[in-house]
Amino acid sequence: VATAVDVVPPQGFASAEQPLLLHSMSSVIDDVEKDTLLMDSRERRGWMGFGAGARAVGVLVSVLGVTAVAGAAASHRDLAVDPLSVMGKAASKEAKVTQVMSIPQTAYVLEFPVSSQDTASFTCIRSQGGLIARFRLNDKHLILETPSTEVGMQGSTFWPSPQSVWGWPPPATISGGWEFDGDDGRAAEGGGMYNAEVDEEKQEVLLTSQPSAKLNIVVKKHFSVDEGRKAVVVRYTMELVTGAEPVKFAPWEKTNVAAGAFIFWPNGDSDIRRADDMDHPKKTTLKAKQDDFGGIFTFDHTKDKVHVNGTKIRANSTGTWMAAVQGDTVFVKVFRAVPADQVAPGEGDVAVFARPSFASMESQGAYTEIKEGKPSIYVVCWYARRLPKKATAAKGDEALMKFVSSVADLGCPEA
Repeated sequence: VATAVDVVPPQGFASAEQPLLLHSMSSVIDDVEKDTLLMDSRERRGWMGFGAGARAVGVLVSVLGVTAVAGAAASHRDLAVDPLSVMGKAASKEAKVTQVMSIPQTAYVLEFPVSSQDTASFTCIRSQGGLIARFRLNDKHLILETPSTEVGMQGSTFWPSPQSVWGWPPPATISGGWEFDGDDGRAAEGGGMYNAEVDEEKQEVLLTSQPSAKLNIVVKKHFSVDEGRKAVVVRYTMELVTGAEPVKFAPWEKTNVAAGAFIFWPNGDSDIRRADDMDHPKKTTLKAKQDDFGGIFTFDHTKDKVHVNGTKIRANSTGTWMAAVQGDTVFVKVFRAVPADQVAPGEGDVAVFARPSFASMESQGAYTEIKEGKPSIYVVCWYARRLPKKATAAKGDEALMKFVSSVADLGCPEA
């Protein structure tokens, strides 16, 4: 039985005297579970008006272990506009994220114990390109849950690689795009909205994108819990649109974390390529430094220089994991190694992208041909753990490296 719960817009966001219009490009209102209590005459696709006292109503539904909850999920690129005004195309491209509105929508939550003391939870939504919206250890946020101030990045998304194929912004149908992407954008019918299926017996969620007319692929995101490993198994599949000519892509997972994260991976002897200022990239190449742990590369967001227009650091590490320490938590991703000659052109198998307000942990799979009956499958395991008391987020810290290596050794299922 569905139970109605109230989701109230942030205090002071709007007033009765000046109702505020927000372009809710990340959500379609009818994504909320249908119920006479939930819908009213204010529904309009893409636009919502709120005044003081107005309440967005959500719904909580239990689906045999997978919780579907429509509640306050922040928008990826919410742009607050002046009262009673409408933001046009040109203004949208120049706009900054100023305020964030909570948009009611259905979310799917997987929750599981990782120890006698700790519980992990993983949340995905249909909108914003099937965004992974939350990953938590107890009440600690392991990924960025609200849009970054510079560009509105949040959560974890998926892109086809190399980027040179689609440029910018990311493919709208697959990753959500922006509101000014036209007929293929997230404000368009079906733009960035995935279909959702729940396996009631296995407690799994499958999100499927709309076909991308530009790239001729459909993306599927399958989320499940591996009780033995105490991890979330994230399986990405790129399938060719029926009747299309074969294409070639690598899978690319981009996970945004809050400012201050300590990010690292086993780099081996791969060169490290750095670019500062995405508007006018200044490129440098660093030689890897070997140590007792196989040449660990580290990025400390609290100490390392980060350009306001973006810093990108990438490598062809042929490694199988990357990790981030935030406070007393450790987030470890485990994936299959990619031979250096199978990395997408101009890309790397691991990378970090950073601006002052956030950083992205990025990994890519093999660059392969996708044709009918031969999809590309990329599997990543997400581990949430408590930082051992003797470990420190610092390069060369033996306790940290041994702990993360022990987690990584738990591995991840094959495709």
